[in-house]
Amino acid sequence: MRGERGTQQVGRGAFGGVHPGKRTRRRSRPPRGGPRAGERRAPDTRGFNSDSMGIAVLGTYSTSKPSSAAVTALARLTAWKLGRYGMNPRGKTYLTSAGGNLYQKGKRVRLNVISGHRDALRTDCPGRRLYGKLGTVRSAAARYQGR
Repeated sequence: MRGERGTQQVGRGAFGGVHPGKRTRRRSRPPRGGPRAGERRAPDTRGFNSDSMGIAVLGTYSTSKPSSAAVTALARLTAWKLGRYGMNPRGKTYLTSAGGNLYQKGKRVRLNVISGHRDALRTDCPGRRLYGKLGTVRSAAARYQGR
């Protein structure tokens, strides 16, 4: 899917590793809430790529249960990454859509700081079973941050 620049993307591989996505070009000043110079980014959630981070968990989680290792990896990664920006994993945020298939351009949308693609796009991603674990990810990430 094509999208605008300004996101980071991280993939958790089939062998349990966490792998970075595409590298950014160096910037003298990061966009508000966006990637810092030298971080990696890729179009992830059309309409919401300038102030967000995407994480890919490989697999199909419509009917398959995500492993506890995947859920733990998500919690640890989001705790670290959100901590770099002082964000609470259990919090809410407002983002302004740049235009996508669910929200019109300019629409201010209230989202969980840790959300699934389906919160911002018309999609089933990340699948019912993984989406159901996002509350666990939020709570664990907040604990890892000492909140």
